[in-house]
Amino acid sequence: MAGPHEHERQQPVDQAQHAPPGHFLSVELESDCARFLEDVRNLVRRREQEAIRVGQRL
Repeated sequence: MAGPHEHERQQPVDQAQHAPPGHFLSVELESDCARFLEDVRNLVRRREQEAIRVGQRL
């Protein structure tokens, strides 16, 4: 069972693919922001996987 904040962190995969929230001055800035957010999500995912892998070795 997830805690109260754990549920808020989890996003369905299709929701993560939508445009980033907010109003942008140009399509290019919106695209850059979307790419940045995707890169951050991938970084978090890799770090979580590495933490699990390291934890399993202990």
